[in-house]
Amino acid sequence: MLDTKLFPSLCTLLKTQAKMGDCRIRIQYDASLETTNEAAKGREMKTLIDQSFASDSTVHEVLLAFQIKGYSVLQLIEHDKVCLWDFTVYPAVNVTKKFDATTTLFTAGWFPSARLHILPMGKVPLTASANAYDDEPNTILEANDKIQHVSRTGQVLSGRDKPSQLLQSAIDTSIPQEDEMAARIIRNENRQNSALRQKERLERLQKQIQTLEQKSGKTSIQVRKMLIKSRATGRQNLIDRLHFKCYIVLDDDEVEQSEEEYRFFSPQDTAGKVVESFSQNRGARRGELLVTTKSGAYLRLPTLMRLYEAIEANYVEDFMTVVIRFYDTGLCLETPNIEEGDKAFGSAEQICDDSAPATTVAALDKQEVSTTENFSAKTLMTLPQLAGALTALDSKAKKSGSSKPKTTTVDKVKQMQLKARAKGDGKRVKLPDRFYFELVVVTKDCHIDRVEPVFLAQSDPLSRILRDHVAAPGRMLVHRVADSCASFQMINDTSICFEDAIRKGVIAAFGRIIVLLDE
Repeated sequence: MLDTKLFPSLCTLLKTQAKMGDCRIRIQYDASLETTNEAAKGREMKTLIDQSFASDSTVHEVLLAFQIKGYSVLQLIEHDKVCLWDFTVYPAVNVTKKFDATTTLFTAGWFPSARLHILPMGKVPLTASANAYDDEPNTILEANDKIQHVSRTGQVLSGRDKPSQLLQSAIDTSIPQEDEMAARIIRNENRQNSALRQKERLERLQKQIQTLEQKSGKTSIQVRKMLIKSRATGRQNLIDRLHFKCYIVLDDDEVEQSEEEYRFFSPQDTAGKVVESFSQNRGARRGELLVTTKSGAYLRLPTLMRLYEAIEANYVEDFMTVVIRFYDTGLCLETPNIEEGDKAFGSAEQICDDSAPATTVAALDKQEVSTTENFSAKTLMTLPQLAGALTALDSKAKKSGSSKPKTTTVDKVKQMQLKARAKGDGKRVKLPDRFYFELVVVTKDCHIDRVEPVFLAQSDPLSRILRDHVAAPGRMLVHRVADSCASFQMINDTSICFEDAIRKGVIAAFGRIIVLLDE
């Protein structure tokens, strides 16, 4: 109710059209302010104004321009007849005499909009009691507010029930026992069908791999290793390498396409990184790295497992054949994890047994004694023929006069002679970083092929010996005279660097490292 006679200029100002930066104000008042009839009094609210004002208009200008029963709202407030509540915030705030004559709508916090209620003096708005929300439901709804809900069990819930009871009725989804049994039967059938599809898929994959191997033809182990090493591609800056013959298979419920590649990777790479190197032009298919187990099944390496971890678990070895499988997740299932899946296929043997590492050397089948044992996590081998060859080598050195009784001076002279004759990459390895040792290359029948002093960088892995100075696959051994004259320790992990091997007591500077050729 705007008095246009008393405030013509103010009316013109307030009735201007809404522009950018204006405030939308909505003021409601209690209907009991217009009548003294008790029956009309209640919670009914009427709208006084709902329009836009300039944000620099003052609060007093807005309250002065509108009337209730012939009095402006500002006059009613000044005579303590009504109170003004701000419902823009929660809970509502009493702002009856908070603003002075200079307070604008913007500074009052009513930009871009505000919702105000005018109530009789002493009356407060109806709000829920947050402290007694669940214990005193009468403070939530007044007596004349009735809400009824019917639960699934037929229980009638009224507005006086606790909210927790209403929530329980909403989530009551009990299923009859007959339906539960039927659902269980369906789930069992689905699991059986899934297992059957998985078995059929693995059989198809195995047949496809066998077909690829037949196309490649049979070759000797040595020729196969040379072929993989000569054709393998990868990051050229890698020093320690693992070579794989890779079959890439696109599996969309039916094996569609396959190809063959030779790659090498770092032992630090994960199975996921190996798969990623083949993922170009594979679309949205998901990939996995499969390796064969003792049971003959191809199982999946975990994505985050590093290759050196797979080597320690006897899942992976150098120059082996692996399968890179890409499949559509909507049509096919992933291959079982190798850490658990081999048991599911009824494997009669464990994939690895850390308590007793087995060591077999086919080249030494003519030896009179060839045993292995677990000694402080070391693989020890008894090779009397090799021990005799080394003894003969030392005896020859004594006869030539190059061997003298052991003293500190004699040891230093030997070290100087070894340094002077040592072979290595002098441009790559600087003097302070060199590790000198005597390399003894032994054939498969334990005859010494050659003896030469060499050097490598202390940060180089032990596998670099085979790469730079042997160029053939073999096993690295060190002579353990303290255990037995014919006792040798095999270095299983060739990915560690020289300085780590020295710290663990595996090798010593100016010592002897033996390479026993596989063929």
